[in-house]
Amino acid sequence: MTGEGIKCARPEQPGLKLNLIMTGKIKKILAITVGLIAGLLFLVHGYKELSHSQQLKARGQVTTGEVLDAEDHVSGRLHWHAYYLEVRFQPNHGETCQPRVKVSDEVYETATIGGSVPVHYLPEDPANCQVGPAVELRYGNLLWGIGCLLGAGYLLVFFAQPADEKEAAERINESFKTLELSQYEYASANAKNFTHLDLAYYDRTQHQLEALGYRFLADEENVTLRQRTGVRVFNRLLLSSDQTTMTELYHFIPKFTLRMLGAKPVKVLGFETWFSDGCFVVTNNAELSGKLDSPPAIDALRLPAGTGCDLLLPAHQRRVARHLAGHPGVTPVKIAGLAGYRKAQDEQQRIKSEFRKRVGLTKAELERFAEGKDVAVDRLHDAITEQRQREGNSR
Repeated sequence: MTGEGIKCARPEQPGLKLNLIMTGKIKKILAITVGLIAGLLFLVHGYKELSHSQQLKARGQVTTGEVLDAEDHVSGRLHWHAYYLEVRFQPNHGETCQPRVKVSDEVYETATIGGSVPVHYLPEDPANCQVGPAVELRYGNLLWGIGCLLGAGYLLVFFAQPADEKEAAERINESFKTLELSQYEYASANAKNFTHLDLAYYDRTQHQLEALGYRFLADEENVTLRQRTGVRVFNRLLLSSDQTTMTELYHFIPKFTLRMLGAKPVKVLGFETWFSDGCFVVTNNAELSGKLDSPPAIDALRLPAGTGCDLLLPAHQRRVARHLAGHPGVTPVKIAGLAGYRKAQDEQQRIKSEFRKRVGLTKAELERFAEGKDVAVDRLHDAITEQRQREGNSR
């Protein structure tokens, strides 16, 4: 149940994906790194610049300086101009100073070599000075620093977004490698290690089911998903009193970057029954998984997220009765405790795996996932299919 709709980003064939990595991820990493470094440098310099200009405005003295040299410095593709004057002036108390000072274009245009200009300086630090009729509060570098950090932060938050269709295809195919696994590994789990989840939801739902005759089997973690995706899913398993209906519930909280992309926390409750004809009837509120087609042997109904036990269980019971009525001689399989539960889940995953290996991701499924998003479905589906074929030929 928890195997559908899971994202996986761990590459298994680095040689095949080298070009995608070089053109996508590494460029993003470089841009983020440069943005962070440049932002910090601009912030430090900008803070000093603003602090010095505030001191000059509050406590500065003014004198007359002589212009010794002028420079119009042009840089960058946009030919940005920075104007400098070299001036010589005598503070009231101290030695003659001869700094190179950045000035506005107006001051630069009116200055002449050998001419005089007003100089504002701090008595205790004459090197901290400005040239011009008045002291300007300078915060340009501070703004540049903030802009660089915001840009780097934006790239960092949306780092998971693919750079192009090829990278998107690569990520989608990676996720499907998890769905195509024929078996998942599980391990016993302790609720104390999942305090970030709504454990009250687990207990509340368990008590509700136990009042209906269900019994607790185990708390488990899907080790395969944790190892391949970094996502930790804490599952609570229960079994009906007649041993024919398996129940699983879990609370999934997406990571920060996924939340920024629109993913929301979800609390999933599901019921499953295995039949002697090898088929399964599945009823849950994992709405997102409903965007994926189910194998013919798995009759799955995904109700809206938030649908409670009071609606899910009766719906499942009706669907079980409908399957039995339509298949005379078929009976529900009795589940022999946790070992039987795991056997049934392994069989269901085997069916899903074979189905996914055979059909991949259909265009109809991709359209359902892309609904409301600006995605070129045809080109993306072609890229996914081409990459799957290329990887299949390389095996």
